Parts: sequence; C-alpha cells; structure tokens
Amino acid sequence: SHSIEAAVAPMLIQGDADDVVIQGLVLEKAAGFGIQAKGTARWRIAHNEVRLNHQIGVCSGPSSRVLDNFVHHQGQMGLCGSGKNIVVDGNEVAFNNLAGYRTADGGCWDAGGAKWVFTVGLRIADNYVHDNHCHGLWTDINNINAVYEHNWIVDNAGHGIFHEISYDAVLRRNVLEGNELAGAAVASSPNVVVTG
Repeated sequence: SHSIEAAVAPMLIQGDADDVVIQGLVLEKAAGFGIQAKGTARWRIAHNEVRLNHQIGVCSGPSSRVLDNFVHHQGQMGLCGSGKNIVVDGNEVAFNNLAGYRTADGGCWDAGGAKWVFTVGLRIADNYVHDNHCHGLWTDINNINAVYEHNWIVDNAGHGIFHEISYDAVLRRNVLEGNELAGAAVASSPNVVVTG
C-alpha cells in the first residue's frame, strides 16, 4: 500500500551549448545532477528551486551566473563548477549531502553545500548557506583570485568556508556561525586575506 519512487534520469538539464538561460523552474529527483553545465560557458541559472537530486544540484562552467536559486536536499552537493569568472550570488544552499558522502574515517569528502575546482576569478557573494552535512563553501585545487563576500554561512557539519590547495583569495564581511569545524579554514593556500 506504499508508493516507491525511483529516479532514472541521470541528468535533468545538460548540454554542450553556450549562452543558455535556465530560469523559474523546479528541478527535482534526478539520479545524478539537476543541472550539469560544467564545460559550457555563460549559462545563466536563476530563480530556480533545485531539490532532491541524488548527486549534485547545479554545476556551472566559465562565465556562468548562478543567481537567486534555492538549492537543497541533494544527495551529495548543492553547487559545483570550474572555469573563469563564475558568479554565485544570492542563493540559498541548504541540507545537502543527504546520502552521507564521507571518507573512511568519517571526514568530509567531495560533498556538502558547494565545491569548486580550477577556477579563476570566482565570486561568491550574498548567499545563505546553512545546515549542509559537510563544508558549507569549498574551493579545492587551483582556485585563483576567489572572492567570498557578504555570505551568511551557519550550522554546517564541517568548515563554513574551506579554501584548500589554492591561491590568492579574499574572504571579507562573511557571517560564520555554528559551523562544526572552523568558520573559515585556509589550507595549503598562500596569499589569502580574511577580514571583517
């Protein structure tokens, strides 16, 4: 007498075209990604609700804009991406890593609110990032000139902000409260300024 839902679509939206706009949608219950735009350029992903996808909610590529979305309850991670000049602004990112991606000893691994790799000029601003089951915002491996500003990052089960194996970042005027590890952690990353 019970209904069982099984996800079968590996991606809800994926493409190899540049200059795509995705706006005003509810995207839910993919077996993999909600939106997979990594490797494409100049996508505008705005005013969507992305929820309950087993792997990642939104993954963006170079010069993309991820604006004012509600990205929550993904199995692995809310946001990801790589490339130059990505802007992530005004999003709520919450309750991600429901599937419990962890290392063998129980540490955070490739999961939580958001993770970017190999970016240049990444700007993360005015986001509300909370209650993710790993780090809140994470730049890991060769992120150069990242700026985190005016974010509210609270109650994540890891670091609030984790800038790792990267270079030349500015973390300014962020609110960091109640995160299980550091509010802001910098690891193997020279030339990082944390202020305000």
